[in-house]
Amino acid sequence: MGVALVQEHRLADASGQLELAMEGLLLRRGRGEIAEIVQPAFAHRHDLSVTRATTSVHPDWPIVLEPNSPWDYEPVDRFHVWARFFGIANPLMLRVEITPGNLTKFEQWLVGQMQHWAAVGEVWNNFQPLPDPTELKKRNGHCFAIGFWHPVVSPCRSLDFSPDRYIPHG
Repeated sequence: MGVALVQEHRLADASGQLELAMEGLLLRRGRGEIAEIVQPAFAHRHDLSVTRATTSVHPDWPIVLEPNSPWDYEPVDRFHVWARFFGIANPLMLRVEITPGNLTKFEQWLVGQMQHWAAVGEVWNNFQPLPDPTELKKRNGHCFAIGFWHPVVSPCRSLDFSPDRYIPHG
């Protein structure tokens, strides 16, 4: 497959070398912009790698996601994809602590979806139900938690995961 890709993009002949040289020149010229784009990706990768190392010691302990904003919907919804990619096998739960305040109709819908996932679980994104967050106390700290913009509220062990370094705060 690698050879076909090289032939398709004509990188195997002399003009391909020129194409690579030109791309390299453009990359060197815009180095600051690339660093700004790549840096959050490295932080995200680091957090997920550390999470895998920490949670692999107790793979049966759930990871409780604690979103604090309606705009945490997408990272919450996609967390299972990243977890699977990084080999994080722990069960997932959701504890939504978002005050209704001055939310738009759309933000209310986002919060309502996350609250529904928390209460009844969701097969698609692998959330187990957590209808009553006080149930976490019965786990005697045998769970992990990820807070998005505020410190973790649950009695679970907080994971070294800092979404504020790569997710814009809404």
